[in-house]
Amino acid sequence: MKSFLVLLIISVSSAIEFNSETHKKWEKIVEPHVEECMKETNVDSDVVGVFHQQFYFSNNKNFQCYMKCIAEKLHFIDAHGKINVDALKDSDDKEATEVAEVCSKSTTKTDPCEIAFEFAMCFMGKLTELHRKQ
Repeated sequence: MKSFLVLLIISVSSAIEFNSETHKKWEKIVEPHVEECMKETNVDSDVVGVFHQQFYFSNNKNFQCYMKCIAEKLHFIDAHGKINVDALKDSDDKEATEVAEVCSKSTTKTDPCEIAFEFAMCFMGKLTELHRKQ
């Protein structure tokens, strides 16, 4: 179930399609942290609303930090931007764990918010590709 946390971003200012079951699971996991992360990062509520309704990802700093905040609350990244792939290993989703391993090694940013954003884009993009092939 934890693997749904990292279902954060597919690409800069783009949308992603997930089935309604995946979307519901994602919302249930992040819902307890949304308000706190919005306040903490001063992200525009419209940007967050569109993200949670349509998985539309805005490439602005506040949104990047919002994504980091959510990931941090769910223990997938630390305050310094270190990705915690081991948190996914508790999941029974082997596919998500493998994708997380690959994406954690491909991040090139140094800013923690940008790391979270870049990792999430990679993770969601690769999972989406895999699911489209099935």
